[in-house]
Amino acid sequence: MTANLKIKNIKVIHAAFEDEPVHIANYKLLTSDQVFIGVGKYTTKDVLQNVWQGTQNIEDSWSNPDAIGVEYDYNVDKLENVEVLKPLKIIKGKAYGHRSTSVGDYMIVQYKDLDVESLYMCEPAGFSLKQSNHGTPINLTDCKCGLVMGTERAARIKARQA
Repeated sequence: MTANLKIKNIKVIHAAFEDEPVHIANYKLLTSDQVFIGVGKYTTKDVLQNVWQGTQNIEDSWSNPDAIGVEYDYNVDKLENVEVLKPLKIIKGKAYGHRSTSVGDYMIVQYKDLDVESLYMCEPAGFSLKQSNHGTPINLTDCKCGLVMGTERAARIKARQA
């Protein structure tokens, strides 16, 4: 799975705990990433790993630039090439960031100069390719939801489907 193709964008889709898939963010590759891909030093899965790491709440919040932890005077987790698309929840005047990307979430890789999109699922170790489309975009409905859930959520989903 080498990525000698230029990647234009990666859509981050949260679906693991959701009832509906949510296009939560876009990850734009930096020029240095594109160079490493071009010479074969990065594979698509290496890039997906970078996206996964860039959408984790470790010290602060990857999605809330105003969240600052106790150890640093700036947001360590916020990356400039991650564009948050879904507005943050505001509770009692305070903005709360989105959850980390998890097992059961998806990433859609969009390639430059090609009309191809590939859908990957975050697995317990790495990523699995679920589908690639040429000429038609991948729909969010192709992402299964609630793959990581408790019995209460599973019962609600089953009741809705009945």
